[in-house]
Amino acid sequence: MTIEEFLRFLEESDRNTKYTRKIRKEFKEKLVNELCAFIKENYPGKKPVQIPEELKNQAKWCAIFALESIEDAMVAQEKNKPCYISNAKPKVTSKAESEKELQDFLRQIPEKHHAYATRMHWEDYEEVRVHQLFLKGLHDKIKEVLVEFFQDEILELKGDYLRLLDEDTYLLALDPFIDKIYDHLEQ
Repeated sequence: MTIEEFLRFLEESDRNTKYTRKIRKEFKEKLVNELCAFIKENYPGKKPVQIPEELKNQAKWCAIFALESIEDAMVAQEKNKPCYISNAKPKVTSKAESEKELQDFLRQIPEKHHAYATRMHWEDYEEVRVHQLFLKGLHDKIKEVLVEFFQDEILELKGDYLRLLDEDTYLLALDPFIDKIYDHLEQ
């Protein structure tokens, strides 16, 4: 490689690094804004008027972990590294699933308690479902912004590696953030 070729290589490498940093910064800003807007609009219970600064900082960490999740999935696929998928992501229980759980429970208790147990089950179901939908919405928001910024990279992921990304965005990015959301907004 000649000196001129080497200098061109360094210049191009520098441009690529700056571009990558710019995209990552824009991604973090967009995800933080989207998550905070989603929380303000959809928080179960009393809607927050303003998102506390500490929670915005936690949203930045969520964005960093989301970026790491996509990088980890891409590297795992590139190295053909096997991955364990536990299906860890927000689940929204359907009315039919909940009805089956209720019927299984009712078979275990005396009939005189069925009316009370049924009423309590459906009250709990509605409350839990609101939180499940909130968590699923947050997870979907992270995936939406990831696709907006890194669609080409995500489209390159196959099968288990795509599921790994989905699981990791929940376990690494969203799960720790969820606790912070409730901590800061339930005070």
